[in-house]
Amino acid sequence: MSDTPSPTSTTSLRAFVRAIGLFEPLDEAGIDELIGELKPVKLPGGATPFAGGDTPDELYFLRSGRLGGVRAGVAV
Repeated sequence: MSDTPSPTSTTSLRAFVRAIGLFEPLDEAGIDELIGELKPVKLPGGATPFAGGDTPDELYFLRSGRLGGVRAGVAV
């Protein structure tokens, strides 16, 4: 099994990344480089990708689904 994304998924991912204003200044080569660094993460419902106080070491983009936040046991 190959880790190389199919052309269709790469095209879809490129459009997704292009739609994020932060990356608007990037040219196609920059977008391709960024896509090469992305790693998909699928989390089951209720999973905690990070917690308050964690040292930031990842940048997450929500491509589908919903994300909730909880601070001190209260939804925010």
